[in-house]
Amino acid sequence: MKTLWFVHRDGSVLGPFSSDEVETNISNGSFGPDCLVWARGTNEWSPISQWKNLAQKLTASQKAADNRVWYCDSGSGHPAGPLTQNELADHLRGLNRWDIVTIWGTGLLKWLPLFEVPEVMDLVGISRRENPRAPLLGQVALTTVGSQTPAQVLPALTISIGGFGVKNGGGFNRGDKVQIAIKSREIAGTIHALGEVLYVSRMGDAGVRFIDISSEDKALIIEHVKRFHAGGSIAA
Repeated sequence: MKTLWFVHRDGSVLGPFSSDEVETNISNGSFGPDCLVWARGTNEWSPISQWKNLAQKLTASQKAADNRVWYCDSGSGHPAGPLTQNELADHLRGLNRWDIVTIWGTGLLKWLPLFEVPEVMDLVGISRRENPRAPLLGQVALTTVGSQTPAQVLPALTISIGGFGVKNGGGFNRGDKVQIAIKSREIAGTIHALGEVLYVSRMGDAGVRFIDISSEDKALIIEHVKRFHAGGSIAA
């Protein structure tokens, strides 16, 4: 699959670009050192100085993925497998819940929750099954419902109409209900919503799904995500 890149420059998102186009724009100075870069398969916006390393990692990851063998347990205790990468994606698309899924594949030391295996999350994201996601530069204020503790303000990672990811979410637990305020230069206005923490990874990244969000705020998210999914439609 051909990698398409997006570039964040002077507060605007540009792209998609092929790898050759990114390299050309770096060489001629159009993409300077203050730019950020993102492609599907990367976790967040990264300095453009890291672009070549990211491109090499994505290529190596794709080659390795083509030869990996996967097993998937959706809570039954009887894992499906062995599966190729494409078979795993098809299997996951057919499940009603992902929060109880654990997987194991070539190179993993043990079974892990689906949400702790980024390459599989990206694989499912590429399928556009439900909620395409996009990177987001901004901050998210999370307040646990019923708690007297002040809001935690965390860096945003990604967003979709179904929810979002943040860094440094280790202070939350799966199942926590949270009041949400999302601010980003990439989205007009502040998004307010009610959500539930779906997972907290060992690295501290957390995923939150929207429980209650206005149609107006959904529209803002849709417009943002569409920039990263050219030619695709995103349903509200």
